[in-house]
This record gives sequence, C-alpha cells and structure tokens, in this order.
Amino acid sequence: MNGYEIKVECRQRDVAVVKQLLDLSQVIEEEFANLYVPETQHAIALVVKPMDGSSHGFITVGQVAVGGWEFGAGGQSERNTMSITFNAQDVKYIEA
Repeated sequence: MNGYEIKVECRQRDVAVVKQLLDLSQVIEEEFANLYVPETQHAIALVVKPMDGSSHGFITVGQVAVGGWEFGAGGQSERNTMSITFNAQDVKYIEA
C-alpha cells in the first residue's frame, strides 16, 4: 500500500491491557468468522500535544491496515513499551 506508515508507542507497567486487547480480538474473530464482511474504510485519529501546551489533530483517510506489533519489556522500575504500526492511504490535519 502506498501512503503513510504511522507508529504508535504506548508505555505501561504490565501486559494486562495487551492481554485484554488480544482476548477481545479472539472473541470478535470467533463470533464473526462465518460472516461476510465487505471491505470497509477505517479511520484512526491521533491527537499530538507538544510540551508548549498546543494540540494538533490528524486523521487517516482511505484504507487503513494494521501492521506488526512489538512489545519490549522494561526493567523493574521502567514501563513496558508496546509499538503498533498502521499503514494509511492519506493523513489530514484536523483541529484538535
């Protein structure tokens, strides 16, 4: 897919949220396995808040595909890092 690659990084103390997301994905996959789902367009909205107090919004336009996930475990006092990539046909600036 031509377009943009978006990488989102999240920091958390444990993997509980990741496990809940994966469990939910499995339930959805099982529940809708026999249904025909036509191709749809999805949107991902991001709000970026720099240290200067401003807010900037971005939204994807067109087809969006979820890429690979990475999970890096931190030390005892560090948060774990989860990275999720998305590929989008286009990205537009919006008021945040």
